[in-house]
Formats: sequence, C-alpha cells, structure tokens
Amino acid sequence: LSMTTEVTQDDAPEAASTDVASKIIYSADLSAQTTDFDAAIATLDAQITAFGGFIERSDINGDTRYNDDGTTSVIIRVPAARFEEFLHQTEGIGNVTSISRYAENVTSQYTDYEARLSSLRTQEERLLSMLEKSEDVESLIALEQRLADVRYELESIERNLKNLDLQVSYSTITLNLQEVEIYTPTVPVQRSFGEKLSSAFSDGWRSFVRGLQYFCIDLALMLPGLVLFLLIVFAL
Repeated sequence: LSMTTEVTQDDAPEAASTDVASKIIYSADLSAQTTDFDAAIATLDAQITAFGGFIERSDINGDTRYNDDGTTSVIIRVPAARFEEFLHQTEGIGNVTSISRYAENVTSQYTDYEARLSSLRTQEERLLSMLEKSEDVESLIALEQRLADVRYELESIERNLKNLDLQVSYSTITLNLQEVEIYTPTVPVQRSFGEKLSSAFSDGWRSFVRGLQYFCIDLALMLPGLVLFLLIVFAL
C-alpha cells in the first residue's frame, strides 16, 4: 500500500486553530482491486449511504468481449467529519493499493471573499440611496448600470462562497476500482530466487493463455464474414 499526503496551507502554524480547521478542504485519491466487481459496488453504495454521502459522478466500464473484468471511477462526497472513517471503511470493498490524501487551506480565500462581499453590499446601499435622490436622466442610467455591475459581482462571490462551504463540509474521494483475478501484493515480500522464477513462469503462462483466448475470440468474430466471402467467391 502506497500512501501520499499533501497539505497546502497559507500559514501552517495556525492550522491547529478551530477557525483555520473549519476552512480546510480534504480530499483523497484511492485505488483498489476486487475479485467480485458487483459485490464491491454494492458494498460501496451501502457505505456511502450509511455515511450520509452521495456519488457526484460514476463511470463504469466492462470489457465483456474478452473478459469479465470491470473498472469504475467514482467521485464520492462524504461529510468532512467522517472523511478518515470512510477511508478506513473502504478496505472492506477489496484490496486497497494506494491512497493519496490532500488538505487545502482556503481560509484566506474565504476571508477575502467575505471582505469583498461586505464592501459590495455597502456600495449597493450607497447606489440605491443615490438613485433615490438623483433626478438627472444620464446620472440615473449611469447609476443603474453601476448597480447592475455591483449586483452581478455580488451574486458571483456568493456562489463562490457557497461552493467553498460545500467543499469544506463535504470531502471528495476519487475511487478507481478494478476487477482482477489475483490481488497485487501491497506489502514487501521476501522471496527466494526459486519463488520469483516460479511466479514469473506462472505470470507468463497466464499471459500466454489469455493471448490465445483473445486470438480465438477474434477468429470467431471474423469467421462469419470470412465464410460469407468464400461463398460469394465460389458462386462467382
């Protein structure tokens, strides 16, 4: 199991404070293997529901022509308070091969948005007051245009704040799940030369058998067309 942790913060010493911690976006990239794809997906769905999360995006692929292997890429959102707990629970869906964790401190960005929002609201109030007092048509048009610009910027910043709130309150986990015949070892194993040679021979034999299967499947795929072509040539 390989694990990578990346923390991006504006001021690391302040990360321990409650105010800073409340504005940190946690996310993770996780890769796992399973020998029973359908059962793993069912387990994952149950875990997401139990943790009060939801699936933001899901892409499932299966190569049924050549083998029964399936792969899926799922973007999961879970409450930030249960982020670490959910990561530990993912061990139940199969063999976890890698985990990368990230923590991004957006407190400074959030504070800047709030300050800008306060300033724009003050400008909006002043513009409204000026509109009530203005009697000149040109001034009215200019004030209304400026008010429209201020309100557009206000809405944009409010959307950005809501988006940050969602990212802070719901952590993001990107899971790549692959169906395999044999799990990849996730801990260092001391093996003798004979064991390594036997493993290499076994892997080579499996590759040869799978290649032969692919050839037979391709041949079966082309056979109807080949027979039809020969019949046409014979008839001519």
